[in-house]
Amino acid sequence: MICDEYAKLLREAELDFEENKKFIMILKRLRAKTLDREINVLHDRAFAEIDCLKCGNCCRTVPAIIQQKDIKALAKRFHCRPIVWEKEFTVRDEDEDLVMNQTPCPFIADDNYCMYYEDKPKYCRDYPYTDSTRLRNYLRETMENTKVCPAVYLIVKWLKEGINNRTIF
Repeated sequence: MICDEYAKLLREAELDFEENKKFIMILKRLRAKTLDREINVLHDRAFAEIDCLKCGNCCRTVPAIIQQKDIKALAKRFHCRPIVWEKEFTVRDEDEDLVMNQTPCPFIADDNYCMYYEDKPKYCRDYPYTDSTRLRNYLRETMENTKVCPAVYLIVKWLKEGINNRTIF
C-alpha cells in the first residue's frame, strides 16, 4: 500500500490540480529541448526521493496499456498462447488501446512488487515518462499523472517554483 507521506503528496496534487492545468500554458511557451532538459533533471531529483515500492499507486489505479510484444512475453510466462493471455487479461478502452482489464493490476503484490517484473509491459517500465523527450506534447497527460504519481507531482511543483523564483529557464 501507499505510504502516508506519498498519500499526503497526492492529496496536495488534487488540491493543486486546477492551478497545474493552467501552468501548462506557461510550459507550452518554452522551447521543447529546454523543457525536456529541466523535466529530466527534476525526474532524477524526484526519484531520488520517491521509492516506487512504497507507493504502487500507478499499478493500483491506472490500467496499463499493453502491446503485442508485452502479450507475447507474459503469455510465455503463463505457459499459454498469446491470444489466450490477451482474452484473459485485456480489454479495449475508449481510445481503442489494449489495456489491462482490471485495476488494481492483478500482478502487483502486497509489497508493491510486480510479480512479473522481468516481463512487465513497456507502459509500466516507462511510467511516468518524465525521463523521456518531447514532453511538451504530453503536458496534459503529465498534469493528470500528478494525481497518480507523487514523483510527477513533485516535478511539476518544483517546475512552478523554479519559474516563479526565476531559478530555471
